[in-house]
Amino acid sequence: DVEMPEMDGFELTQEIRRNPATAHLPVIIISGNNDGYAERAHEVGADLILGKPYSEADMVEHLHRFMRNG
Repeated sequence: DVEMPEMDGFELTQEIRRNPATAHLPVIIISGNNDGYAERAHEVGADLILGKPYSEADMVEHLHRFMRNG
């Protein structure tokens, strides 16, 4: 989620990408406020940004796609 205490989702994504042990993991950023977030999500290395609300079926499909593509 973008809006978290202490460290927001963008900062967390940057940390994930900096760490060689986690850099390969897919990152989905979720936010109820998408204004301007898509560009920032791309800049920090997120694989996908989803707006709230999102359907469970959409999330499952994205997770399956990430699993298929490694």
